Amino acid sequence: MTKIITILSICTWYGEAHEGKTMANGEPFCMDCLTCATYLWPLGTQLEVEYKGNKVFVEVTDRCDDKTEIDLSKEAFNAICDLDKGRIEVAVTFRYEDQTKAWKEKYGEPVEPILVKTSHLY
Repeated sequence: MTKIITILSICTWYGEAHEGKTMANGEPFCMDCLTCATYLWPLGTQLEVEYKGNKVFVEVTDRCDDKTEIDLSKEAFNAICDLDKGRIEVAVTFRYEDQTKAWKEKYGEPVEPILVKTSHLY
C-alpha cells in the first residue's frame, strides 16, 4: 500500500531572473512550466500543492536553499495564488516513498498518512 503524506510548508516563487538558467536536473528553467525547487524531495518527484482550495501539480526540477521549503515556478504559483502574495503557507501532498533522507531526518518515519505542521508564516 502506498502511503500518501501531506505537510504544511512555506512556499515562494521564482521567475524572470532565472529564466533559461540551468536547473539541478540539467534542463533550462522555464517560468511558464509547472515545476518547483526544493531540498526536501528528489528531482523528478511529483507534488500536489494546495492553497485555499486551489491545487497545482508540479515536478521537482531544481534545488533551493534550506531556508525555502518549496519554491514554485511563476506559472505554478500563479495557478494557486496571486503573485503579489509572494510567500504563502501551502499543503504539499506526496507519496511517502518519494521523500528524501533529509525529510526523514527532520520529521521521522510516520506509520500512517499524517499532517505535519512544519513552519509558520512570519
